[in-house]
Amino acid sequence: YDEKAYIQLKEHNFSDELKNIKLFYLRGMFDLKSMSFRDKFLIGMLKGVLSKKDPDKFESWEKAFIESMDKAADWTSRENLKEIEDYINESYRQSL
Repeated sequence: YDEKAYIQLKEHNFSDELKNIKLFYLRGMFDLKSMSFRDKFLIGMLKGVLSKKDPDKFESWEKAFIESMDKAADWTSRENLKEIEDYINESYRQSL
């Protein structure tokens, strides 16, 4: 979990009328082998850009991206769904 990434996602994607909506941060997976040619091409371009950057100055997502280039990475977890389940249950109880 990266608090900075969470804040950036919310600020970039949630307009003023959506700012009070609960945001759940769930990472997915990355498997270059299962991607389309177009996606692989775009990923290759991003890898080229990042290769010119000092690794000590990488954002957390950049570091994870570079580390997962040669192998599949899965950051999904059923435990992460607990927060959503709790939120739904609480919202339901409040609506009664």
